[in-house]
This record gives sequence, structure tokens and C-alpha cells, in this order.
Amino acid sequence: MVTISPLTHVTLKHRPFSLAVSDSGHVAAFSAWGSGALISPDFRSVTPFAFPHEFMGAALSPDGSMLAIAATNGTTLLSTSTFEKIHRFNDSFESCRFDANNRLWTCARFSTATVIVEVWEPGTWRKIAKTKITDSYGYFWLLPHPDRNCMVVSAAARQAGRCLFWASLGSDGINLIRSPELKGTTWPTFSPSGDEFLVISEGELRRYCYPRGPLHAKMRGLRESEDDNLGEFVYYVDAGHALVASLNYRLFLVDVENMEVEDEVVILGHEPHPAAELHPFLKDDRGLASDMVLMFPVPGSKFLSLHSEFRGAHRADSDDRLLTWQLPATL
Repeated sequence: MVTISPLTHVTLKHRPFSLAVSDSGHVAAFSAWGSGALISPDFRSVTPFAFPHEFMGAALSPDGSMLAIAATNGTTLLSTSTFEKIHRFNDSFESCRFDANNRLWTCARFSTATVIVEVWEPGTWRKIAKTKITDSYGYFWLLPHPDRNCMVVSAAARQAGRCLFWASLGSDGINLIRSPELKGTTWPTFSPSGDEFLVISEGELRRYCYPRGPLHAKMRGLRESEDDNLGEFVYYVDAGHALVASLNYRLFLVDVENMEVEDEVVILGHEPHPAAELHPFLKDDRGLASDMVLMFPVPGSKFLSLHSEFRGAHRADSDDRLLTWQLPATL
């Protein structure tokens, strides 16, 4: 077992259901009731702000100076120093994301079966390119990609889970490639070189060649935890290792070459406990669980995790804490 100590932490005054993280280390946390908090990279400053109830998603610019909030009635760009409006796009948006060049990518709902993906030039906010996806998916997310000119489009396909598209911006516009074989998948994590990616799909951890495959290796389930299984989060740690969360939010370090679990990772003060103690609605679950509910990679080879201390049957009865932490340099 690998036990690590948190580097920084902050307790939030609201229950976040969504987070946005910048390359600079800024974090924006959003509640379900229109209140948010901007957290500085050192976690010493927490600035409250309000946002529309029509909220669909948000993104921070790479340097943390701008916050884009996508909503069903438009996307608004705010300055994170003053929270004054910089610009507004009018449409019914589902998602937004800045790329490494500070360009804003958006997904807007055109019809029940069509979504428009657009890219906007920073500063002028002139439309650079657009394309459409026509299919019966329910909701679209934009996710980061290691290539400065690319973005991942994750489409929720209702009962079929998610499928993935690779979107690349070139001189001729946006080129879309649908990733083969992937249905009911988590969002991907890319190797440091960008030539491979990992997903959890149909109960398996899978390692693919980017962008079109083939499947290089896979791991079925978690032998180390017979009463638990693969969950919703997987992230590369380095070229040879990845962190995988179980359904009960326990963390496991995986050797991605051999696709084998090497060890369990435990955050000091947030060790796994019987699931029924942490989550009253899991009273019949005899396995172990942690209080983590979300995690993201952040700059400096660190990770950000959100933890809830449940006091009742509902998440609204909890205290939420954000932590940053780092795995040992020699794994």
C-alpha cells in the first residue's frame, strides 16, 4: 500500500457538482444552486462568485485569467480578477473548453439530433471554424487533448454510455474522427507521448493506440478487491503507470504495460472505510470505500481530489474538501 499526505486542502462552503481546472493550477468549483468558488493555485485564496442556473459546463483559460460558463441561454466569458463580463456568445450551449492556444471550443445544440462544434479566436472572439455532429446522443462534453490543435468530444449516448470523437483543427477547418469500438466508455487519458490512451469500457481497463487503435492490452476488473470493480476515473501518472478509481472510489496504481495492479494508493486522513459508514445509502455494501467523489490531474504531476464527509442520506448533508497530492517520484 502506498500512503501519501495531502499537499494542500480547502474546505468549501457549498457542495460542488462540477469543477474546472486550469494549466496554471486555478480551480473553479460550482454548486447546484448558482454559487461558485475560485481557488488560487496555492489554495490560500477562495473567491466566491455567482453563475446562471442554466449552467451546463465551464472552463478556465490556461493561465486562469478567464472563466467561460456555458449555459442553455449562452456562454459568458468572465475575468477571474474582477468577475466582469469580457464577452458573450448567444446560443444553447452544452460544453466549452479552452485549448493550449487559448482558443475557446464550444458545443452548441442546434436540434435534437445535431450539435455544432465551434472554435473561437481569443481576444476578437471571431469564429475560426465549425463542424456538426448529427446523431442521437444526449449530451456532449469537450475534454483536453495533448495536441494543441485537438480536442476530445465525449458524447453521452443515453443508455449506451459514452462514445468518443477526436476533433482536430487545421487550415481546412475541424476534422472529426469517431473512435472505433468504444461504446459505454469513460473519458480517455493520454500517455505522455500522446500515442496511446486508456479508457474504462464495459468493465475493462483498455489501452489503445491513438487515434484509430488497435487495442494493445486490457485488464478485467480488480482482483485486489473482489467486492468492488473499475469505476469512472483513470489517469496516466507517467509513461508506465496509471491511477484507476474503483466504483467505491478506492485508488489503484496500474502497470500499463502489463495491465496489472501494482498497489493500492491511500490518501492520509481519507483511508477506505466500510462503505456503510461513509455512505448511509450503501448500508448493504460490505466492501470498503473512500470519501472521494471526483479527481483530476493538475500541473506539476499532481492530482486534485474532491472528498465529501457525509452526515446524512443526501450529499447536501456533507462537508466537501478539495485536496492536492502527489505520488512518490520513484514508484
